[in-house]
Amino acid sequence: MLYSPELLPKSAQRKLDRWIRHYPGLTERLAELGKQPGARCYTPAQVREIVEALGEP
Repeated sequence: MLYSPELLPKSAQRKLDRWIRHYPGLTERLAELGKQPGARCYTPAQVREIVEALGEP
């Protein structure tokens, strides 16, 4: 929601998922950190990876 506050939660999640898939290597790195396909919650380590890749929301 922080990256797309103007969207409904489900739409914001889909948009974040698209950005994650688009960023080279991010999907794989999150999987290494334990992210399951379709998961909607992230661990602190996963959040750090997302912020490092996409920048601060």
